[in-house]
Amino acid sequence: MTAKGAKRPTILGFIIALIGALMLALAAPTAPIWYIILAQIILMIGCPLAMSPA
Repeated sequence: MTAKGAKRPTILGFIIALIGALMLALAAPTAPIWYIILAQIILMIGCPLAMSPA
């Protein structure tokens, strides 16, 4: 049995990480540096949020 409180942050973290990963995957070679940095920041917010409760 898992803790009830761990399900919501895990799902939210995976969604946030998925958005960041998709942003990086769809980035063009001519994408501005701020876009790459923003996508990396979003990915790095989502990964620990998803992995910590899991």
